[in-house]
Amino acid sequence: RSTDTPTVSGASPTVIVRVDADVLETHTGTGEIVGIPDPIPSSAIKQLLCDSSTIPVYLKPDGGIAAIGTEKRTFNRTQRAGMIARDGPTCALPNCHIPATACEAHHIEEYHNGGPTHVDNGILLCWFHHHMVDTNIFTITMSNGTPTITAPDWLTHRPYFH
Repeated sequence: RSTDTPTVSGASPTVIVRVDADVLETHTGTGEIVGIPDPIPSSAIKQLLCDSSTIPVYLKPDGGIAAIGTEKRTFNRTQRAGMIARDGPTCALPNCHIPATACEAHHIEEYHNGGPTHVDNGILLCWFHHHMVDTNIFTITMSNGTPTITAPDWLTHRPYFH
């Protein structure tokens, strides 16, 4: 990383997203990136939260700070290695050949809803399939430490390519 890269109080580049809790719970509505006038849709917020470090800041109705959480890390190298050992060397979606080392780690129970950063709640997905999970096209459940991926009916009866 260049020493010229901007930081916020010594931290890596930081994007501050302001969003109401009900937007996170219902996946409807918008939030905002502090300093940018245009709202961002809940789907974009969900993607930002899925694969980034998050520091929750809870605001009072009058705008004051009620509480500040601590930064939580994304899946570490050891956890990713465990997911590769469990799910195989490629994206966890069947017939996808993107190497697992190039995949994104996804929280099956969403991180911002309290899902733990643990291998029993993680799966490695290529960017394309990660987006399809985040937009609820595919669903993933975990049973006895093994992920099960379910495709919609309209997709299971025809071949698809990406």
